[in-house]
Amino acid sequence: MLSDSPFLTADPTRIFLKTDLILGLWDAFPVSPGHALLVPRRVVATWFDASPEEQQALTEAITTTKEIIEESHAPDGYNIGINAGAAAGQTVFHLHVHVIPRYRGDVEDPRGGVRHVIPSKANYLVKESPATTYGGKGTLVTNSEEPLAERLAQDLQRAQRVDLAVSFLQPSGLTQLLPHLEDLLIQRRGSCRLVTGDYLDITHPDALEQLLNLAQQTDGRLKLRVYQSTTARRGFHPKAYLFTNAVGTRTAYVGSSNLSHSALNEAVEWNYRLTDALDPSGLGQVHTHFEKLFNDPHTTGLTYEWLAAYRKRRKPLPTREKEFVEMLDDTPPEPAEPHDIQKEALKELQKTRQEGNKLLSISTASSS
Repeated sequence: MLSDSPFLTADPTRIFLKTDLILGLWDAFPVSPGHALLVPRRVVATWFDASPEEQQALTEAITTTKEIIEESHAPDGYNIGINAGAAAGQTVFHLHVHVIPRYRGDVEDPRGGVRHVIPSKANYLVKESPATTYGGKGTLVTNSEEPLAERLAQDLQRAQRVDLAVSFLQPSGLTQLLPHLEDLLIQRRGSCRLVTGDYLDITHPDALEQLLNLAQQTDGRLKLRVYQSTTARRGFHPKAYLFTNAVGTRTAYVGSSNLSHSALNEAVEWNYRLTDALDPSGLGQVHTHFEKLFNDPHTTGLTYEWLAAYRKRRKPLPTREKEFVEMLDDTPPEPAEPHDIQKEALKELQKTRQEGNKLLSISTASSS
């Protein structure tokens, strides 16, 4: 029944605008951050049932709503729309005007706008310009023209769900994404799953502790796991960043960058961007394999207890200029130990130096 309109019984915290004729409220299931609805106080089914005064009030409120949205968000554009009748997709039969902020990259190819109500007719330009890029940028991210860190930040700002699989995790890389993760998990109440590894002891315990501390603030929306290479008896080298927005549109980067400052910014890296629009099958495989990895029997939940044990047993790789040598595939060889004959020769060498001699010739059989 019309008198049962959910808009008139909405949580008062959703209401941002009141006039004699209309209400403005935040959509309970937003398409994008800042998605707003404008409804007449009188329950009428469609735009065509509204009075001229109500239609005028709704129209004038669009500009006011735009200004309110931009107090908290920075949209790159807007869609403004009305569904009138079941055939047009209306499900709540109380007239409501959608004011939907749009952001660059929130869909692969936005051309056509509201024409997407019939997807096959949406983009009549598609044959003239294939949708093979992201915001005019290529799908292969190499850090040379734009750092991967900037791409990840853009997708994090639009995401509602994030899945990350990185073999090596460093504080320098986590620090760059942490503000965006905090916004996702605390401000927007999204979710994130992250799996990293202890392979070669390169993952830094301080970065793991930062994530555990963040997890304490998220009511379970940040889930952390560690792939244990020692028990698995195999290496661990995935690097994948997966994003899903509020309407289910998916994006992923799969390539060579671990979560470190160098890998996200300056290092020569190849990371390929996949989207639902361009490669839904490939993207589906990435998501399937992430699920398998996250639930692999060789992964364990990251806890403060596990972290304490890792700190105690950890033997990180040698450093050069105080930075981790991240990308070594094998542990460095043990320093060579001289055998008995070599020890005797070294002893005599030391003795002759102490006697002031500067030249010495030593001959030995090749087998020794």
